[in-house]
Amino acid sequence: MKKLFTAQNSIVLFFFSLLTVAVFFNLNSPLQGLHSIRQADTTFAGWSYCFENSDFLKPRIAHRGSDPGVVIGEFPLFSILISAPCKIGIPWTEWWPRLLSFLFFVISGLAWGLWLKKQSLDQFNWPLWTTLYFACTTHLNHYTIPMPDTMAAALVAGAGLAWQSPRRGSALVAQILFTLAFAMRPYFIPLLFLVAPRKQIYWGIFFCSMVYLGWYKWWIRQSEWEYYYTALLKPAELLHQLPEALKGFGEYLTRNVTHLVGFLPLLLYWRKNGWTRLTGIWIFAWALVLAIRGDHIVVHSYYFAASTLILLVILYHSLMTWRASRQAIFMALYVLIGIINVQHLWQRQAYPKWQNVMAAKEAAHVQAHDLVATYVGQYPNAATYLYWGKMLGWAKMAQDFQGPENCPEKAKFYLIFQDDKVMISPCQ
Repeated sequence: MKKLFTAQNSIVLFFFSLLTVAVFFNLNSPLQGLHSIRQADTTFAGWSYCFENSDFLKPRIAHRGSDPGVVIGEFPLFSILISAPCKIGIPWTEWWPRLLSFLFFVISGLAWGLWLKKQSLDQFNWPLWTTLYFACTTHLNHYTIPMPDTMAAALVAGAGLAWQSPRRGSALVAQILFTLAFAMRPYFIPLLFLVAPRKQIYWGIFFCSMVYLGWYKWWIRQSEWEYYYTALLKPAELLHQLPEALKGFGEYLTRNVTHLVGFLPLLLYWRKNGWTRLTGIWIFAWALVLAIRGDHIVVHSYYFAASTLILLVILYHSLMTWRASRQAIFMALYVLIGIINVQHLWQRQAYPKWQNVMAAKEAAHVQAHDLVATYVGQYPNAATYLYWGKMLGWAKMAQDFQGPENCPEKAKFYLIFQDDKVMISPCQ
């Protein structure tokens, strides 16, 4: 019984109590938080499955371009799960996408812990791992909002556990799980080198390559708007963006994963072990993101999800060499800084704007299939407004507005800000 009330267990209990309260406090809030464009488009695809009866292989987003052919690039497993309740007659709610993300967050953390436990020769320290995984700012920011990263992380962990299993057919199950994760998040491919036996890595690369050619190349031909694409950059483009990418990498290390206090165990790991395979996989994960989406990593830290998982495994191995008292001090600091860095979990800043959108939509008598040209700030903001109102149309920047007579051809209404309020008016 005394072992139950250790300092480490107390820290974990305090953090999970706070995290659970924060998540459920905002569970039914309008969409808000980081990367609202990605949240809006991922969630809108689920909404479209229900209310537009869209094709599974063409998950639609609110932005329509010149025709309804725009689809999101990620394989829509997460979006189809978002649509599950309304498919069986339950009214659409904002809490289900968030709750689904949170459930996958918990499942992924426990599954990665089980995988790491089987990898560890020492007695496994669950309080230490759960602190590293769940108090990581990257995870708190991106695994508690409606985005498919958390489901992809759970699938990769499931693949790792299947590869550890001696049962017949487990290798095939592992390949399927990892390939599905890759289809949703291609930049998770470095995790294959972490969780797969070396003989299975080649098969994994083969299956993932086939999925990339089969899904992403098909999708680019189907979608008129190539926003969500993955393409290698030219050397000149890579060098041009390198300074900003390195700046983003520094912020990723200091703020999103190690919280500064993690630098000590990281340096001690390298001092003791030198260059290891884990370090090589971690560097590869970061370099791959730089080569594919280096222009985005400064502002979109979810591209670091794969390298974050690898880095957390490194930190765990390093901290396991510390005494329990020092581990507890580290855990307390890590949790404290992680909580300070996360604000979207307990703020409701979206309510006033959401209420303005709904009031303006009602006043303008916008019907279900009316197309609305939305001119709000930068494009990501406009996509969020379309999702808030469950409206179809165009997500445009504010400076693109040239008057109601210059709306897109099929637009019936336009949405703009006027006197700090949302206004929806008919196009001419």
